[in-house]
Amino acid sequence: TGCEASVRKHLMMQGWSVTDDGCEGAGFRSSDGTVWCLLQDPAPEVVIQPELAEEYDPAKDALILACERTLGANAARVAAFLHAQRNGTRARQRNE
Repeated sequence: TGCEASVRKHLMMQGWSVTDDGCEGAGFRSSDGTVWCLLQDPAPEVVIQPELAEEYDPAKDALILACERTLGANAARVAAFLHAQRNGTRARQRNE
């Protein structure tokens, strides 16, 4: 598993991408003034051509790096927090 596989499976393959197109002012403003955001395409080309998720792209790489620097670097703390918040719900059951 890990960040690379998770980002490809749960974000890229479901149409999520980091982009500067369509953000309409919402998102993160970079040092050059470009506004970047995370948007989902409801009919992504990557579903038809899964090999596109394997192609190098700086925006895709940024998602993987962000995962590694947040969830990856803090996996034990995140897992402990989620376990503590389960309120008695057994594994593989929904807790809403």
